Amino acid sequence: MSLCKVVVVGDEGVGKSALVRRFTSGMFVEEFSVLPNTKNQKIHFVGSRRTKFEICEFSDLSAFQVNNTAKPEITESEQIMSKKITDVLISADAFLLCFSISSRLSLFTAVTYWVPSLTTLSPSTPIVLVGCKSDMRTVHSQAHACVSSQQALAMSKQFGA
Repeated sequence: MSLCKVVVVGDEGVGKSALVRRFTSGMFVEEFSVLPNTKNQKIHFVGSRRTKFEICEFSDLSAFQVNNTAKPEITESEQIMSKKITDVLISADAFLLCFSISSRLSLFTAVTYWVPSLTTLSPSTPIVLVGCKSDMRTVHSQAHACVSSQQALAMSKQFGA
């Protein structure tokens, strides 16, 4: 069995947890409580190969960035958290970078904040841009304001995601 470590990242509220829950349980749950920094697992076949997916989720890299700031009083717990997050991010086989299709701002943040942060940290790890909340296309009162797949593709190409 092969192992694939996936890190799901993106702004808070873009649909990361729902995506992970849908993949791991096979069900879409509209409302649930988010458990931050929880590791999820699922064994799934990729072609004929049995693969164990380890999935971690982050909506904030500030603990990692503690080491990159001029903050002189870094506590021991901040250092430990930063190391744990760094280890998870560096060991990832792939990043799923999520944005909400009902928020152009979340797409902009994905490509202008998350892509540079992830490529600086782990330049050879692939980044897959994922549009979440596709159900919002039909229920959103301004569906025409949703990010189209063509717009997301153009942004991902422009910023290398």
